[in-house]
Amino acid sequence: MSHALDVLSLEFFQLYDSLAEDASRVEESTTALERARSERDATQSELAMQQNDLQKIRALIKEQQDRIHLITTHWFYGTTLFQPQLWLRGGCTGKKRRAEKKLNVATNEKLPASVASVNESEARLSQKLRIVEEQLRFFEVAANAASEREGMKARAVIENPSNEIRRLQREEAVSISRLKHSKTELESLDTVAVKIGGRQKEHNEAIKFLKKALTHRDRHDVLKNNPVELPRPIDVLRNTEQHETSSEAWLPNGTKSVLIRTKHDHQKHLFRVDKHNRLLMTNSPCPNDCGFLVTWNGTYCCNACASGTGCHGRRCERMPIKSQEGAKAKLSTWKAEQKKRDKDMNAELTSCNQNLEMAKKCMQAADQLGAEALVSIASSVLERHPGSGNSFRHMDHIIATSLRGGCGCSQVESIHQEIAGVERAQGTLTEQVSIVEHLVRLVKDDVERLEQGLLTVQSLEEEESNQIFRRLREQVCCSTASAPPPMNPSFINSEYMATGLQTTAAVPSAPMEEDILVSNVETSSEFTEPRLVEPMPPAATIIETCTVPPRDTRQAMQASHHSQPSTMSRTSYENVPASAPEATIIGASSVPAQQDAIPMVSATLVSATLVPEAETMQLFSC
Repeated sequence: MSHALDVLSLEFFQLYDSLAEDASRVEESTTALERARSERDATQSELAMQQNDLQKIRALIKEQQDRIHLITTHWFYGTTLFQPQLWLRGGCTGKKRRAEKKLNVATNEKLPASVASVNESEARLSQKLRIVEEQLRFFEVAANAASEREGMKARAVIENPSNEIRRLQREEAVSISRLKHSKTELESLDTVAVKIGGRQKEHNEAIKFLKKALTHRDRHDVLKNNPVELPRPIDVLRNTEQHETSSEAWLPNGTKSVLIRTKHDHQKHLFRVDKHNRLLMTNSPCPNDCGFLVTWNGTYCCNACASGTGCHGRRCERMPIKSQEGAKAKLSTWKAEQKKRDKDMNAELTSCNQNLEMAKKCMQAADQLGAEALVSIASSVLERHPGSGNSFRHMDHIIATSLRGGCGCSQVESIHQEIAGVERAQGTLTEQVSIVEHLVRLVKDDVERLEQGLLTVQSLEEEESNQIFRRLREQVCCSTASAPPPMNPSFINSEYMATGLQTTAAVPSAPMEEDILVSNVETSSEFTEPRLVEPMPPAATIIETCTVPPRDTRQAMQASHHSQPSTMSRTSYENVPASAPEATIIGASSVPAQQDAIPMVSATLVSATLVPEAETMQLFSC
């Protein structure tokens, strides 16, 4: 409705004032609407609970009715003989009597009370709904009035802007742009912190994988340095502490047979010795897998086989493994253990290499995150804070160490070097985190400063908008009103008015924006608060105007003035036309139409009570 009205019309401001009463009720209507909605929700919850209770009562009534019907009509449920649980409780007759009692209470007492409460809650709910609708209408009226007033005020300012409001709007746009840029920088720093945190996680994972690889490598070396060997028969015979059981038997040929069971593997070891306890034969196979048994040598089948040449000497007994029970089983067990050892060695080596590969991938990912973190920092932040920016740029982001050994070091040593390098990198990351946190604090300070400056500019812009709107209101309202009365009644009743010289105390005309506002050159700072030169209130300002006589009359007056004393006489202005001067009124048509009517502004306030009479009659022209 306000869009059809001209801003510089009286109807526009009358409509604006008429909306004030409704707009002032926004907060009150909001509170009332929230209270009405809360009461409606409470009534709805209470009604839902009452409806639920009513459904339970109706279900109970239906249950008791069905029970009575079954007892009355069904051959099984109506026979007490078939229901042992009723034998001591009055049978089917007692069951029916109890059901009828429950049905009577539910039908005559509970159901009517529940229905009445539901009806009452429904009535209260309908009333609450009407109240909510009414409060919603009030709120919409108030909100629309407030929105309409804001729109009218904004439209008036847009259509009649001042230089100051334009400057403040430009300054606000610059502040918003800088604030947005600073927030973008803050987001980039948050991204950097996330990437550095990811790099720390990758380094921690790399350290875990490296330690696992080192563990697997140590296990591999242990297995490699400790091969599976068959127990030496001579050691088994002599080490009596490892004997679990031992039995001896002399044979007819003068030799002794010894059977020993060991504790750790519970294997049986058979020996045959002579009367001087010299070993003659065992049931242990030769460790060189030559197919013969260990005899007099105690460890191998003969000395030639022990040398590893692959041949046997003349003293070798060459007793086959199958000649002794258990020798073949020992050989199979030994081969199985040897095979298992080789398998474990390969598995440990494979696990070591896999963990090294995983550690390498983690470190590559960490290096990539470090490079991305360096790129993600906005250059403006680094330029604005060069100390922290240069420290962050000069930090090492890449760790290069061979994981396969080399340069005279083993793989275990290279893994140790790699772990030490990653731990050093963790220290560097800690410094980077502290630098990024410092940059975040600095940028947050910048954001707070910009936000404060933006609030200041917006408050100044709001004040300027209010002043523009107030000036427009005064201009429109004063232009449509009658001429205002004199501003100094005591001056009208003074002797100065009795001389015939008519002066008029008029309302000052609207000052120009250049007279009130500071120019743009003086406000070069971004957040400098504009220095407003407050105009003197009309009540404290006296502006005297008089009608200047024509040019020929003025020349005669000037000659007469130079020939007379400095104090001007009252009769020197008798020739001045007695036409009353026009009062200056705020508005577009405030300038008088006469060509020679030049306003003469007094340099002092004229007062009959404070200025002597002789000085009162003197005019100080500007």
